[in-house]
Amino acid sequence: MDEALSRKEKWEKYAKEVDTETVSKRASFEFTVENFFNLSGEKKTGRLLDAGCGFGEIDILVAQRSDFEITACDISEKCVEIAKQKAYLSGAGNKIKFEVADVYRLPYEDNYFDIAVSFGYTSAATYKGAQTEIARVLKPGGMLICDFVNPLSLYKIIYLPKRLRKFIKEEGKYYNILTAKSISRHFAKNNLRFVSQRFFNTYPPIDFLPISFLIFFEKSIGRVLGRVMGRVRIVCFEKEK
Repeated sequence: MDEALSRKEKWEKYAKEVDTETVSKRASFEFTVENFFNLSGEKKTGRLLDAGCGFGEIDILVAQRSDFEITACDISEKCVEIAKQKAYLSGAGNKIKFEVADVYRLPYEDNYFDIAVSFGYTSAATYKGAQTEIARVLKPGGMLICDFVNPLSLYKIIYLPKRLRKFIKEEGKYYNILTAKSISRHFAKNNLRFVSQRFFNTYPPIDFLPISFLIFFEKSIGRVLGRVMGRVRIVCFEKEK
């Protein structure tokens, strides 16, 4: 089966099954956006690409807090359809352009975007070989901010749902769970220089806990033990000039 078709079918299935309205998911979106702005130097303007936007929750939050010109794409037509609906209902629909596109064949000009982002446990920018296209559409000096599963997190073994562990394993042909050193070396092949990183989502991924507790946990214990407990490593790269 064609690889693009296989990935598309997998994400179409995911779109029908996943629930992104849980307390822990909403907390994760908030922490992702907070870390994005911190790593970007609080940048609020320019052209931003979200490669593998999913249901668009991150794009909506960024649009509400900035003046970015946002283009968000995903290989799943269902994800893009849902993302458009969510953006419309949030009032941010006119600030985000959603499109169906494959991260391996991005339909954008060379050196076009100021920032590219890619988030999720299997973020599209971390697929093997996808960095070539991301680097192509980024301007020299532009930033890529994307996340990885933190292989050192205690939660990786204790709490990571079986379905997600299976999904990551199946995506092994594309997905990279790497150390900081190997991440830096891998992305440098495409002139993407490792700049900085953060660890987050340290809170217990239990949905009956109130979101106020998750925020308190993240901003207290999480700041001390992020490298050990954080399920997500978020990294900022810069395209060499």
